Amino acid sequence: DSVFTHLAIYKNVLLVAGKFGIAYAHINGPLSVSHFRIVPNIKKYCYNRVNDFVVNKFGDIIISSDKGLYTLHINDLLNYGDYINPDDDNFISLVLNIPFQAPITHSDTIRISQKVQSIYIESINFLANNNRQFYYFISSYSSDWEQNSSGEILTGGLKPDVCYDIKCFIKDETWKSTERQFVLYIIPHWWQTHTWLYIFWILTVVIILGVLFIVVVLTRYFVARSNEKKRALTELELRAVYAQINPHFIFNTLSAAQYFINKKRFDDAYVHINKFSRLLRAYLQSSQNRYTILSEEIDMLRNYIELQKTRFEEKFDYKIDIDNKIPLHSIKIPSLLLQPIVENAINHGLFHQAHKGFLLLKFNQGEDINELICVIEDNGVGRERSKEINRNNADPKDSYGTKLIGQLIKIFKEYEKMEIKLEYIDKKLPETGTKVILTIKNVKYNA
Repeated sequence: DSVFTHLAIYKNVLLVAGKFGIAYAHINGPLSVSHFRIVPNIKKYCYNRVNDFVVNKFGDIIISSDKGLYTLHINDLLNYGDYINPDDDNFISLVLNIPFQAPITHSDTIRISQKVQSIYIESINFLANNNRQFYYFISSYSSDWEQNSSGEILTGGLKPDVCYDIKCFIKDETWKSTERQFVLYIIPHWWQTHTWLYIFWILTVVIILGVLFIVVVLTRYFVARSNEKKRALTELELRAVYAQINPHFIFNTLSAAQYFINKKRFDDAYVHINKFSRLLRAYLQSSQNRYTILSEEIDMLRNYIELQKTRFEEKFDYKIDIDNKIPLHSIKIPSLLLQPIVENAINHGLFHQAHKGFLLLKFNQGEDINELICVIEDNGVGRERSKEINRNNADPKDSYGTKLIGQLIKIFKEYEKMEIKLEYIDKKLPETGTKVILTIKNVKYNA
């Protein structure tokens, strides 16, 4: 084999030196030697090439290598226990091309850096010839056995921080080694280790969650600010409308008291003003909130109608009809939404009626519990006749309450996302009067 190129004889011992170490055999006689025994490089392959070696008469072996001079005594060689029998055709030695050389035995683990692109396997067999072929298979990487004559195993494409099982054997025309297996581990950089990968992914998830948390917090903050601005704007607009409803209501109600005083009906005026003061307090309190409980709104409407009956000297009767399904004390509707409609029915419908009028208020549940239908129906002169009377009147009165209702509905649709539909139905002859249907969807409930 080309790896053993230097010979020497000491007494009855034949010595052969090479880069793998020193082989020796006892000389039995002419052309007869014992089996060779190979002592591996006792310096852990500190040298790669033997330039020459000699044995002096004292049995000292001096080896001249590419790494310097090494010495040992022949008795150390003969007494070395961990020798290799070259007649064992299973022997395969693994040699790394860089950065060092090292032997490998079955199931050992070889650790190499990512800079190493290939490793080499080599055999020691004196019976082998120079037509050897090297075979290797890398599990989880190779699809089939690779073959070459140099013994090179390519490792450049292997992933770091992964253990690869490598199987290999060597053969020629007359000889074949048994299959050997070892583990090859590519040393990862610190950022390629599983620990750092776990840390990286954990940090990535933490950063993403942190960014999402910040985005959510900032979004909620800006949405809250936007909603606060909308709420403030809604409050201002509602205050403006309520500020118009209250004087309008106060003026119409006080005119009745003025009427009683002019007629010298002081007792009626006193009773009227007392009722009015209680109702006014309720309305002022209701106008401070966007919503009012339905039961409270109905009580205020009943008091208001009673005042108007007194004002118009019992020219009409009324009835309030409430569906049993409606939770009066928990459902909430926009404040002062119904009062202008009732006021229009009385002032512009029933007031001009020649015979005794009738006012009907009905509260029904819609298609579900989130829908409320309010019906205000009168048998007055109707809207068209009321317009004619106002046009012929020297001091015409526009239906100011209708404008206020339109403003309220617009505000609640825009800012409160509450669907409010207002429908006017003029009755056909022989019936007279107007029917107003107010449908409120997405009503509120007490918490």
